[in-house]
Amino acid sequence: MASAEPPTGPKTIAGFIRKPLFVFENTPVAEILLLLRRSRHPMCLVINDKSEVTGLITAEDIVREIVGTSRACKKFGKAGI
Repeated sequence: MASAEPPTGPKTIAGFIRKPLFVFENTPVAEILLLLRRSRHPMCLVINDKSEVTGLITAEDIVREIVGTSRACKKFGKAGI
């Protein structure tokens, strides 16, 4: 029995790439969280005044700092992530 859809070639990473978000080190955390939510990016790169990358921050990092680690994460040993 023939398949209705033709076979596709290997997928490439090009379809998944997005331009990164950059924030300065002195950007308020509330502003970063809002930027992440609006852009639907899970993370952004932190840069200094010389435009050097100094770190990476995720929305999850921010939320954990605000509300703490949940009991479920502690129970399953994910508190250090």
